[in-house]
Amino acid sequence: MDAQEVRILNFQDYLSSSSQIKNCFIDGIGKSLKQTGFVVCKNVGLENIMSQVRKQEHLFFETISFEQKMHLFLPQTRGERGFIPLGGETALGEKYPDLKEYFEFGRENDSRYDANIWPSSNILPQFKSTLLAAYHLQEEKSHLLLQAIAQYLGFPQDELKEDATGGNSVMRLNFYPSKQYLLNLLTHYCHTPLSPISESLATEMLNDLAQPSAQPKAIRAGSHKDSNFKTSLYEPNKGLQVLIDGEWQDIPHIKNSTVINIGQKLEIKTNLPATIHRVINPTCDFTQSRYTEPYFNHPHSDCILNKQTGLTDKAYMQHLLTQRYTAATSSSAK
Repeated sequence: MDAQEVRILNFQDYLSSSSQIKNCFIDGIGKSLKQTGFVVCKNVGLENIMSQVRKQEHLFFETISFEQKMHLFLPQTRGERGFIPLGGETALGEKYPDLKEYFEFGRENDSRYDANIWPSSNILPQFKSTLLAAYHLQEEKSHLLLQAIAQYLGFPQDELKEDATGGNSVMRLNFYPSKQYLLNLLTHYCHTPLSPISESLATEMLNDLAQPSAQPKAIRAGSHKDSNFKTSLYEPNKGLQVLIDGEWQDIPHIKNSTVINIGQKLEIKTNLPATIHRVINPTCDFTQSRYTEPYFNHPHSDCILNKQTGLTDKAYMQHLLTQRYTAATSSSAK
């Protein structure tokens, strides 16, 4: 097997009563993450709840108006709760914001973190309960995967799980719209004083996307590393790429699989690599929308990421959020 290949494993092997099969999984997940920062796990056990999530996700992005969604946009949460419009997130070093909208939520009724922001139950009666059920199952599976990673590294089995217990982990519904949706939205941005991005940038992006046969300069998610401990992404459609040895490699689309990748916090703690990845536009004139639902696993705020410097999760996040999130300040640039 290519030493730099993203491996495909069966998660059920980790739950096997056979120590040989279980140890083979531990070795496989560790080596794949060490070599590429990514691994694909089949049969994690998320398919039933995630099929329900995707129904709610489509209802949210396809039946609620932009104005209704904007009522769920609170810039002071810095992108970690509620609805975030196009223009709300720009990968570090990129000129253009990601071509996406998203809805994000975390722990419910936890005073340590910002409160979740939900659409009215009169509009989407099953939305909140479905998403919270998915969040709890994602957390359960994530803790098991952290145990497997800890075992590979020779850590105490529960060390990484305990680091993540009670952390500000969040789940996101990403909506990557079709080109026509983006053209309509940017046209709206150019004619409203409440646009999340400046009029000049909206106009520049609109003119760029309006070119019929040219690849747009902006893409669905610019090149970046995740900031968290670990990301779990259930059955993503084509478009996700990871940078390995200077070349972009496609992450395979496999039914009922979960793509796992290392974030910068776990890189600091374990030296496993947080590799650069992106989501590209499928074609120059893309007509299909794309949906994904990443679960971003974060450690608790007092977790020591670097024992030598004493760097805590709280200190790391305070610095990071001032760089990453753009929508809270973009309107003042108009």
